[in-house]
Amino acid sequence: MRKRFINLSIILLLAGCHRDTPATTISNEAKSYLNVLISLMKQNSINRTTINWDDFTSKVFNVAGAAQSIADTYDAIGYAILHLGDHHSFYVKAQGLGTIYNDSPAGCGGSVQADVASPDSIGYVRVPACNLNSATSQAADFAQALQNSIKSQDRPYLKGWIVDLRGNIGGNMWPMLAGIGPLLDGYVTGYFIDTYGGSTSWAYQNGAALYNGSPVVTASEPYLVINAKNKIAVLMDGLTASSGEAIAIAFKGRSNTLFFGTPSCGLSTANQEYSLSDGAQLFLTSAVDADRNGNKYGGQLAPDQSFENNPSGAVQAAIQWVLH
Repeated sequence: MRKRFINLSIILLLAGCHRDTPATTISNEAKSYLNVLISLMKQNSINRTTINWDDFTSKVFNVAGAAQSIADTYDAIGYAILHLGDHHSFYVKAQGLGTIYNDSPAGCGGSVQADVASPDSIGYVRVPACNLNSATSQAADFAQALQNSIKSQDRPYLKGWIVDLRGNIGGNMWPMLAGIGPLLDGYVTGYFIDTYGGSTSWAYQNGAALYNGSPVVTASEPYLVINAKNKIAVLMDGLTASSGEAIAIAFKGRSNTLFFGTPSCGLSTANQEYSLSDGAQLFLTSAVDADRNGNKYGGQLAPDQSFENNPSGAVQAAIQWVLH
C-alpha cells in the first residue's frame, strides 16, 4: 500500500508540474490586441512620422513576452505609451479598472492657489477642470454656471476681468469653452493641427462651443458682456494642463489680454479616443493646439509676466495691469 501511495503522489506531482508549465510564446489573443493598439498608434500618433515603427513594435512585443491574456499585456502597453514621446496619451483599462498614464512633462506641477479677491471694478472667473461628458445636461450646466458668474459681475464701469486657469488640469475643454465664451472676442479661437498640417477649428458663438463649426456644448441662456474689448488678465501655473491650456490658448491673440504666472504644464496637444475590443479606451495624442492666428504650441505656454517664485505677485500684477 505504501509503495502505491508514493507512486500515485509522484504521478500527481508530475501532472501538476505539467499543467503549470508557463507558456513560452505570446497567445493569439494578446498578440492580436497589441497589433491593433500599435496600428492605431502608427496611423494616428502626432509623432507617427518620427518613430521607427519596426523597432517600436519589436520592443513592445519583447516587453509583452509570453503574455496570454489582455491583462498580461499591460506592461507592454505602458511601454508603448511612454515611448510615443508625446507625454499625453493614456490607456483606460476595461470596466474602469485603472489607467495607464504617460509621463508628465518636467515643468508640470505646482499647488492650487486660492481664489482672487479682486476689486469691485474687476470681474473674476475661475475656470475649473471639467471631466463631464459633452452629451450630458451636466456639461451644459457647467457652461451656464460660468456664464452666470460672468453675468452677475458685469457692470458698465468694469475695468476688465481676471480669468483664473491655475490648477486647471484639463479634462473636457468644450464645457469650459462654452462657459468662458462671453469673454472671447471673435469667432474662431483656436485650431487642432495634425502632423501633416491638417487643421480643425474650435470656436465660440451664441453660447455654443463649436468644433469645426458644429456645436458640442451649449449654454442655454448665453450672455453678452457689456464691453467685449475690456482688458483680460489670464492667470496660469504649472498645473494648467491639457484642456486648461487649450482655454488659455483661446485667449491668445485677443486684444487687451496678458498672461500672468508661471509656464503651463506643457500638454497643449489634443487626444483622440479609440475604443478597443475588450471595452478599454486608448486616448491618443493626434494633434497640437494652435491659437486663432495659427501659431502652434504643443508644449508649455509662457506667461507675459512670469512669477515663478512669487505666486501672489502674479495676482497683484494682474490686478494692477487691469486697473491701469
